[in-house]
Amino acid sequence: MYAIKEGGYLYVYWDEWDDLYWREWETTGEGFFWGMLYYLQAMYTVEDFSDLKAGNTFGDLLRIDSNPFIYWYSSSIPSSYSILSNGDVLVCEFEGGKASPDENDSVITKIYVRADYRMAILGGVRDADLPW
Repeated sequence: MYAIKEGGYLYVYWDEWDDLYWREWETTGEGFFWGMLYYLQAMYTVEDFSDLKAGNTFGDLLRIDSNPFIYWYSSSIPSSYSILSNGDVLVCEFEGGKASPDENDSVITKIYVRADYRMAILGGVRDADLPW
């Protein structure tokens, strides 16, 4: 975890090389590479999202959380995840069919809070490394 001078935190997830990965892509020389980055810009409460409803767009979400974690793969339900200040995660699911989120055309179909998703989004980040 790195505190950013301009605000927020950058979480870097390191993975270890094994036979499944091509060794010539190794970047650190020590058998590790960064597997995922997550920038946590601000902390939100569920009340911050109270005006967001099914039928709103991805752009409406971005006006509240300008940097949600995006999971947008063709084999799953397109979703965004916003980390809340109590450690829960606000999940927005979107209509499928688009290759990537579009501010105006990606419509929210479902919004809910999951208390058990933080590990899925932030991986093994320790509670002591979180800003709340």
